[in-house]
Amino acid sequence: MLNSKLIDIISTLNKREMKILSKFIYSPVYNQHKDVIALFEYLHTLERYTEANLDKKTVFSRIFPKSQYDDLRLRHVISYLLRVCEDCLVHIEQSTNELLYPLYLLKAYKRRALDKHFLNDLLGYKRQKGSKEKSCIQSHLYKFKINELALDTKAQPGKEEIANLFEADEEVTIFFVLTKLKNAAKLFASATETNATALHLLPEIENLIQQHQLLSNAEIATYYWVFKTMQNPNETKYYRMFKECMTKHSHQMEVDDLKELFALAINYCKEKLVQQKQEFERELFEIYLHGLASETLLNNQVLSFETQKSIIDIALKLGEVNWVKDFIEDTRQITDKKIREELYQLNQAKLHFYKSDFTACIASLSEEIARNLQIMQDVQVLKIRALQELGEHNQLKMEAKRLREIKSKLNE
Repeated sequence: MLNSKLIDIISTLNKREMKILSKFIYSPVYNQHKDVIALFEYLHTLERYTEANLDKKTVFSRIFPKSQYDDLRLRHVISYLLRVCEDCLVHIEQSTNELLYPLYLLKAYKRRALDKHFLNDLLGYKRQKGSKEKSCIQSHLYKFKINELALDTKAQPGKEEIANLFEADEEVTIFFVLTKLKNAAKLFASATETNATALHLLPEIENLIQQHQLLSNAEIATYYWVFKTMQNPNETKYYRMFKECMTKHSHQMEVDDLKELFALAINYCKEKLVQQKQEFERELFEIYLHGLASETLLNNQVLSFETQKSIIDIALKLGEVNWVKDFIEDTRQITDKKIREELYQLNQAKLHFYKSDFTACIASLSEEIARNLQIMQDVQVLKIRALQELGEHNQLKMEAKRLREIKSKLNE
């Protein structure tokens, strides 16, 4: 069961999402099987999942303590629980988009010819629209669909119908332009041979932007400057416009769009650093700071090993020692539990190395705690560098051999 779809899904859920799942499990609307509750409760008690505690016979004995092992019976229970988990995932995704609920409710009213309630709720939605709503590309499509629903409602007054028609047209234009810009930027970022295709989109996009004065829209302006940055990578003025728009309007955008934008900005800065443009060290650090402040760099409230490594390395290059010290402490609780202590130890060792305290650096690198191969590799590289600084050449051959063994395992 360790590598099953069910365990993969449950492993990604944070505390809030687990509470939601438990409500699904105990609700007769979503689950009417006591065996599913028993399986969920057993999985919920486990601190970590292993081959031993997820052995099928072990799991079966917890669900059916008085029965002999029956593989088909267990698979049925797993299948039922998986379905409840998938229903929960759909609910979580729908609840993150504020427009899906009114869209489906209005559709339900319309299908049942409840025109009075349809219009009342439509007017209520329009009054509240834009107050706290975050925007993403898909949200414009949903807004278009909401206004489209209103076009042929019998109780719709003439002037209101025309207003809805204009609004629907505006939303679908924004959706079209944003989608084109986003795709064009992706084409540029992914491979050079597709650049001609991306360039082919530009005249059509720019005409629509000018015709409808769409640069006043925060998302369009941001993605437009993304595209111009990708098209003209050597003209940093476009990157500055992109960065300004992204950081200024980040509070208005959905997390998924922001993740994509921050990834593009980070990759752009890294490419500049490869070209020896050292001023982009500070630019990259600032992007990381914005990403941390907006929590865009987190996945399920966890900051990955790779992201922490990149942030600490660039911060130390810039001499931000005190900031790194605080960062290591602050991020300890948002690090994956599986690697929390070993990564904390590695990060502390990096601080010792930066301060030229190479003996303390080596002393803080305990191999016993390291289980993650990538971290083990970084531990070994740092240890070798510290030994070189101390002139401990006798140990270098042994540590270099150990590093080759770790790399070999990583490549398997």
